[in-house]
Amino acid sequence: MQYSNPFMKKFFAYNILFFYFIISAFQSYGNDTIQVSTQDIRLKSKSTTTLYFSFHQGDIVLFSIKEKKNKKLALFSIKENEERIVYNLLNNHLKHNGLFYVPSTKVYSFTFYNDAFTARNITFEVSRIPSSKASKNFKTTPIWIDKMDTIYDIRKEDEIIRFDSTWYNASTLVRDSCRNTEEITLDQTIRLESSISIRKKNRAVIEIVLNKSTSSELFQKKPIAWAYWIGVGEEAQESWNQTVKNIAKLTGGLLSTFVNPLLGFAVGIIPEFIVPTSGKNISYWFVEDTSQVNKFMNKKDFESIEHGKAIVSYGKSPSINSKKLYLCILNESAISPAEVNIKFVVVSEECNYKIGFEKKLQIKPVYKREKANNPIYNHYKIPVVDQYHNR
Repeated sequence: MQYSNPFMKKFFAYNILFFYFIISAFQSYGNDTIQVSTQDIRLKSKSTTTLYFSFHQGDIVLFSIKEKKNKKLALFSIKENEERIVYNLLNNHLKHNGLFYVPSTKVYSFTFYNDAFTARNITFEVSRIPSSKASKNFKTTPIWIDKMDTIYDIRKEDEIIRFDSTWYNASTLVRDSCRNTEEITLDQTIRLESSISIRKKNRAVIEIVLNKSTSSELFQKKPIAWAYWIGVGEEAQESWNQTVKNIAKLTGGLLSTFVNPLLGFAVGIIPEFIVPTSGKNISYWFVEDTSQVNKFMNKKDFESIEHGKAIVSYGKSPSINSKKLYLCILNESAISPAEVNIKFVVVSEECNYKIGFEKKLQIKPVYKREKANNPIYNHYKIPVVDQYHNR
């Protein structure tokens, strides 16, 4: 199987490399994923539960969470050393599997937050694929040590006697590689009655969701452009089929086999579509908010970002400014109903990131403390990797 679209080639290549990495990890370390913990957690109303586990550098951590009645949870997050966010799920129905890579040996916190007025019952499992045979018996239960912070009330009359400066390595996310992918999000046919029909269904509105952004610590997908094709009746369908045939002649059949013509139009491979010379016209408007939709349905003046009237219409936008679009269509014919086919595609940018480091300068003032207030000592405990058992 060969693909003529370079974007699809890259998409399949990245997925193959990702799965090859996971499969290699299982094969290298004996196929036995080590189970770290399985727990049934009951989250009361407006409550938070946090679990702590240590993982070794190079580990792959796999986890699954499931709410027994598939109810929503306000937040599930994973952090490294209670600082860097590794994984975030917001307001999701909890039936989720995930994994992440451990760049350095640290303690990771798994936090569940329930903001509902009813309790949540969760089954949580976490496992690890060890980074090497030597780390197979790594102890994942952290130990808790005492810490103390000293706090002073700095008064206006305190005198700064000098500044201390130190350099430190700060982690940062660096864009590694990006690619564009295209996805048909709508292919729908609807019937509009004539304008004098007793059913009075010559107007329709279709909601199109654009902002299906997904992201994790090292991956981000966001929509960047969109394209559409609108056709009325058999004449429009015949022109669409003829476009497919013409593409097949020019490309030996590969493009029409693996790429919907609208996808090709969205990325510039197909410059235009065939338009029939006869048929039924339809009027359409793209609007960005429901207030304009209400004006359209009530036959009032409204604003649109794009509109037209034809047997076949098509176009594209190089940018996305809102989370949703609303396609308003109208059959103005007083006699004939219309069968309208709408095709819509969203182009997304998918980027992989890697963790980099840069040196930063930190400057702290040192105050004269002869008349300073008494210090306040704050005692607390923090989880750390059990170095004694992991030597």
